[in-house]
Amino acid sequence: MSPPSSSQHTSSKRRVTREQLLGYLKILGPITNPLPATLPPSPPASRSASPVHHRKRKSDDSDSSASGSEPKRARLSSSDEIASPPTPRKQFPVKRPRRGKEAFVSKKDHLQEKYIEQGRLLKRSSEARVNAHLPPSNPAFVKIRNPPPPGSNYAVHARILTRLEALDSVLCFAFAQWQRELSTRPDEAWWSNSSAYFETARRSWKEVALSQDARDLALYNLFILVDAYWQNRMSYYILRYSVDPKVANLMNDYKQSPLTNKSPPSLNHGPANGNLQPTPPNTAPSPATLAVVGPASGGHTSASRSPNLQPPDRPVPFSEALTKAVQRGTSLMIKSNENFLHSSQRINLSILATHYPKTYARATQTTLHYHEEYEIDFEDDESELYLPLAPVKGEGLGWILAVGRSMLREYGAEFGYLGYAGALRPDNITWPNK
Repeated sequence: MSPPSSSQHTSSKRRVTREQLLGYLKILGPITNPLPATLPPSPPASRSASPVHHRKRKSDDSDSSASGSEPKRARLSSSDEIASPPTPRKQFPVKRPRRGKEAFVSKKDHLQEKYIEQGRLLKRSSEARVNAHLPPSNPAFVKIRNPPPPGSNYAVHARILTRLEALDSVLCFAFAQWQRELSTRPDEAWWSNSSAYFETARRSWKEVALSQDARDLALYNLFILVDAYWQNRMSYYILRYSVDPKVANLMNDYKQSPLTNKSPPSLNHGPANGNLQPTPPNTAPSPATLAVVGPASGGHTSASRSPNLQPPDRPVPFSEALTKAVQRGTSLMIKSNENFLHSSQRINLSILATHYPKTYARATQTTLHYHEEYEIDFEDDESELYLPLAPVKGEGLGWILAVGRSMLREYGAEFGYLGYAGALRPDNITWPNK
């Protein structure tokens, strides 16, 4: 008997009786009315509910993992066909065209007057803000006619902005004087007289000197660093142009004196009979050599064989001016070294990178050099700077002042500091006895 064919087996398997069909329909429950044909079509099923072949999902996962390291493209919006390219980042610091020394010197007088005026206004504004907090019975009390409105930056951060005005005034005064001295020698009288006010402004930061905030201490040490550079500049010019020529003249007088022109007698001449003694080495005799040579020469020492030396006919005169110049120059040099060593612990590239990143970028990402101080723009907050490593030959003061003002403005931006524009004007201050 042959086995049944596959077609017969399939047809017999699919044959369903009426009773079975009714049982199936009963399990499904009542049939609801169909939806009208006017309704929109149903939305497509979600991807998670759609059946996806296992191999296809695996290939998709492998493709996504392989492209994970590649940058993801921006997803297009419904209104844009192509995503707009990102805006190019502005170069910082801004590399300005070189002006040259002649252009800077031609504006020297104008800039000097400008920053002297700014320094005076900032100085008086800072002093007025301090004295306005004194009791009215105090003789130094100052009344501000139109004080800053409550809630403003100059009212909320009054003490901080007052200190910034004092430091800003010092930087303006020093920058104006530095410009005046570009073509002349330093004015020691000006720096000596101004150092008294510099010290007064520095005392307004005495609270900061006791703090441990590295950002505040960097600003406080700007006073010390400015002192170090002007002291080095003054010391160099005193020693180079006052002491050195006088010392050279003194040496010429000494060389022309009879004492230095008279040649000492030779100690190597023997007796007339030609018996020569051994020639000693051409070196200074040691104590041991003198002890041996003395008895061999008949008991006479080397001093007894030397002729009596006469004092010079023209003694070298004592110069009081030279002595004072040497003392002044060396004293300034010592102070400069001490101030620089102290301030460099609080103002360096590491401190700038951490607390003054904008100033750090301007001072490090630069194409300027040490000798190009004439490229400084004291009002430009985005141009290149240069931070000298140490004062050399009296140079670098201009760079320190420019870096200091950049630090001040970067710090003051957090508190709304406006500098010269925010200082109190004279007509807004009632001074004592006025």
